[in-house]
Amino acid sequence: MSQDELLNVPEALEMVLEGIQSLPSEEVQLPNANGRVLAQKIFAQIDLPPFTNSSMDGFAVRAVDTRGASQDHPVKLDVVGDISAGHVVDIPLGKNQAMRIMTGGVLPHGADAVVPVEYTGNSESLVNQKLEPWVLIHQEVSKAEFIRLSGQDVHKGTPILSSGHRVRPQDIGIFAALGTSKLSVFQRPLVAVISTGDELVEIGKSLSYGQIFDANGYALSAAVESAGATPLRLGIVPDDANKLRQVFDQCVKAGVDLILSSAGVSMGAYDFVRMIIEEHGHLEFWKVNIRPGKPILKGSYQDTPIMGIPGNPVSALITFGIFVKPLIHRLGGVKSFERGWLFAEILHPVSSDGRESFLRAYVSQGESGYKVQLVGSQDSGVLSSLVDANALVRIPAGKKATEKGELVEVWILRQDGIL
Repeated sequence: MSQDELLNVPEALEMVLEGIQSLPSEEVQLPNANGRVLAQKIFAQIDLPPFTNSSMDGFAVRAVDTRGASQDHPVKLDVVGDISAGHVVDIPLGKNQAMRIMTGGVLPHGADAVVPVEYTGNSESLVNQKLEPWVLIHQEVSKAEFIRLSGQDVHKGTPILSSGHRVRPQDIGIFAALGTSKLSVFQRPLVAVISTGDELVEIGKSLSYGQIFDANGYALSAAVESAGATPLRLGIVPDDANKLRQVFDQCVKAGVDLILSSAGVSMGAYDFVRMIIEEHGHLEFWKVNIRPGKPILKGSYQDTPIMGIPGNPVSALITFGIFVKPLIHRLGGVKSFERGWLFAEILHPVSSDGRESFLRAYVSQGESGYKVQLVGSQDSGVLSSLVDANALVRIPAGKKATEKGELVEVWILRQDGIL
């Protein structure tokens, strides 16, 4: 296949990921692990919970001593202890005895169940209530009822999560509960973000006629961060081959793991990215059969991977989600990359130019299933319709007409706005 030939999307994605290895691992403190990717399988070092405890405020009992208890015929038990969470009572529980116990309190030896406060005829909070010498049980309990057994959640030695998993807040919770203070995670990829073009102006400065603010530099940096990498935004590079080459050299010197350049990859007289890659690196491909975003470049510059994506902001963000995000995940150690997608009924006809198309849309769930309609302009320079969208309708390559009522494939835009 020649470099000028259009690749289909799956072929291009396969080439993007080919040969990309995960970065080395590093150890981080647990509070810094959220969003990081595990570099090793994690096993439980203790039982969770580590001791049998009460799941209710009430009274620790022997279940057999509550047999037959009812509202009309309550069972009277002697109260011989008071157990708060974090404190252990050494005396064992005997026949027809009870100990007041709070949620999380260690179940005393001899007890095998807990009677909730509500079963004792007491509807008030136990705060500041005097401990009485006896308690009336109005409802019997079964053995192991209202208690959490040691290891009920996780047994020591149980695998918790595998390498390649991105750590979530609930994962932080279970690691903390298990006493895990440090985790081995893959290093975050460092991604250089470059915007090219004489027409670009940094935000905060005044626009002259014919100029635009650099939306891509900021949007792509945010997308890089959302994908789990660290963006190194190098600002705007003018349409000057020497200056662009100097910035690429700066990226290599900084040790970035990926160069991400927007614009300068099409066929214009000042689109220098492809030329520089061909002269000083290796070009793998630069055209994909996709709408929006046909001019996409994958290659390397002095052995540093480089992705060149279109300058139109919608094309840049959509091609980022389809091609660059999986590449960042591969570098960052993520073992599998899955997109959220579904089939929905399209509410109006859609035409396409035959390229594999990703069209801005809004999907909703109705009584008869999912419905979807395109939103706003599909021009690749119109950001507002991407802001209004919660999904992309995928039209396969070669299909130029989609009729109203057809089921179409819908790719869900995540809360962070990228695929």
